[in-house]
Amino acid sequence: MSMPDELTGLRWRPRVTEDVTLQIPSDMLDVLREVAEGGDMSVEALMKLYIGTGLRRDLERAFATQIPDR
Repeated sequence: MSMPDELTGLRWRPRVTEDVTLQIPSDMLDVLREVAEGGDMSVEALMKLYIGTGLRRDLERAFATQIPDR
């Protein structure tokens, strides 16, 4: 169940976007379509989810080494 922004405190802000072209194997795109359909989302949304998840993981790793020991 989704909650109104007023209850969650979330504030959505528009973000600048750019179009990119990505060449991937056809069989990989077929799998992405199947996964996206199973999750009731578009292939574009699924790819953004995967990219965002990977970026967050990599940033956590990168910054984890910069935290001083106490």
